[in-house]
This record gives sequence, structure tokens and C-alpha cells, in this order.
Amino acid sequence: MKTKFWFAVAAIAVSLGACSGAKGPPPIVKSPDSVILTQGDITDRPYRVVNDLDVWVHKPNIFARDPTPADIDMELKKKAAKLGADAVIFVRYGTVGMGVFNWGQLEGRGRAVAFTK
Repeated sequence: MKTKFWFAVAAIAVSLGACSGAKGPPPIVKSPDSVILTQGDITDRPYRVVNDLDVWVHKPNIFARDPTPADIDMELKKKAAKLGADAVIFVRYGTVGMGVFNWGQLEGRGRAVAFTK
């Protein structure tokens, strides 16, 4: 009886994994250093939009330095690289402010794109 139960559990797990809805192969993870960042658009190369990105950099304590746009750039590059993007366009930065559970934070946004040629 126990064997049938565990066999049924395994069969359900395999069938749910097969129906995960993933389309195509996973993106190729790139090096964050290879990702291009720009505050404007890229008009000299065709691209497809991968995803819009939002990142936050938090100040861990009152004595730490405030987060900078360079910190935001690195986080945007890391997130874009995990998605297989070649660039982040329309990069925008917020202002340093205090959060509910931290001593300071800075927000950044951008659009991850992958070149088509």
C-alpha cells in the first residue's frame, strides 16, 4: 500500500514538473560586465524587450555610506545578465531615502533588452 502511495506521489510530481509552462530553453546567463547601460535608447541595433527591471540598494546601518547610482548600475547589470539581456536602456535613479526597515535606500529602474542581430 505504501509503495503505491509513493509511486502516485512521484507520478504527480513528474507530471506537474512537465506542465510548468516554460517556453523554450532557459536564457543564457551572461556576465554582468558585458551588459551595456544607458539612460537613453539604443537606436543603432535592433533589439527585443526582455523585461522591465526594478532594483533597490539598501544601507545596512546608520554608519554605512549611502547607496549610489553606481550601486544601482551593478544591480541592474546583475539582474539583466541573469535574464540573458545584452543591455539595460532607459535607466532611471530615485533619490536616497529611509525605508521602513532600513537606514537608507536608493531605487533604480530600466528596461532589459537583447540584441536581435
